[in-house]
Amino acid sequence: SNGTHHIDVIVSRTSTAISPLFQFHSTAVMNFISADSIFCAYPNLTFHRRALINSLPVYNGSIGFKTMAALQKYASRGFDFGACEDVHHMPYTCRSIPRTLTDGGCLWLQITDLRHDVVRTTEVFKCLGVINVMWLLGGYVCGAYPAFLDGYSFVFENEM
Repeated sequence: SNGTHHIDVIVSRTSTAISPLFQFHSTAVMNFISADSIFCAYPNLTFHRRALINSLPVYNGSIGFKTMAALQKYASRGFDFGACEDVHHMPYTCRSIPRTLTDGGCLWLQITDLRHDVVRTTEVFKCLGVINVMWLLGGYVCGAYPAFLDGYSFVFENEM
């Protein structure tokens, strides 16, 4: 922090730095910018200032003050936190359907390669020894209350 801006450093317990992203409080912050990449897990929502809340902490009562303050901050910046059913017209947005980094619903740009060949996500992962990451936001199953799915994320590693 320099008094006006700060950077959050998140440490991953898995072989890939991206896996903690899917445990953040909402889809509004499931994004990152690195020295050579721009990533957005839910571009169809983010670019329309819409977001879904990562529901497990809400429903099990473990949501804290900091998380509530963060959600309020994004709401004050124009994000609309709606129900999953409200965004079903957008692909790759239902919280009840598992997502992967290679399902076509993420935005991933390799900045260093913009002037050259576009690098596929699978090629980047191959270099890192990671095959894919899968996640599920979880929450109440759309149209099937009170059925509830726990959220999760898994890293599929290349053990070769």
